[in-house]
Amino acid sequence: TCNDLRCSGNYISSNFLNRLQAFRTYLGRPIKIISGFRCATKNKAVGGVKNSNHTTGRAADIQVAGMSGSALLAKVKASGKFTYMYRIGQGNNVHVDTGKLAI
Repeated sequence: TCNDLRCSGNYISSNFLNRLQAFRTYLGRPIKIISGFRCATKNKAVGGVKNSNHTTGRAADIQVAGMSGSALLAKVKASGKFTYMYRIGQGNNVHVDTGKLAI
């Protein structure tokens, strides 16, 4: 475990949070954030890339009850609210962010 209080989910970019809310409004359904802000320790522990946008509060992995990952990804793309997005594996989670592509 890490000791970074921001890992409790209390740190996220206000711009990114506004985009999540705008997407929620666009979708008309609640969004569940599976993973939001991560400190470097937590990011490493979950296998995140070194410069992950999760570590700056500009990324989240999301899901919507009753919606497949492919359907959610299509809605995310159509909304135009995020600069980078992808379906995580074959599940129902989708990664969204507004930062530069992490390498």
